[in-house]
Amino acid sequence: MKKSAFQFTAPTTTKLEFEINKGFAKGQTVEMRMDISVQIEQNDTDHEIPENTARVSITLVLGEKNDTAPFYVEAVEEAYFRWESDRFTEEERKVLLEKNAVSLLISYLRPIVSGITAASPYPAYNIPYVDLTAND
Repeated sequence: MKKSAFQFTAPTTTKLEFEINKGFAKGQTVEMRMDISVQIEQNDTDHEIPENTARVSITLVLGEKNDTAPFYVEAVEEAYFRWESDRFTEEERKVLLEKNAVSLLISYLRPIVSGITAASPYPAYNIPYVDLTAND
């Protein structure tokens, strides 16, 4: 198996907020609201991001900060991604950063969210697969 020309550093959880909503009625069925926002920074000399490198950060918000949901989670996961410049077109690089990198970061948040919610009075929440092509 050949090493990919697109690599990443160890992802880091830079924020984790968890709050149980004490007024939520147990036994209530609720569809959890989940939002994921993405920030991509490349070739940013102010933040010392070298050429052929990007910092990708995702923010996951799950639930609400009110009694309509059993809990609220906000988590930020980020990593640096680098690539060999001669191996990818600009369009390919865009897909790698906006889809592949985001998917990878979500996979790092899955066990964190599952673990923190399992420690609550409610069942563990498993982040479902996310269709990252839906905004295309």
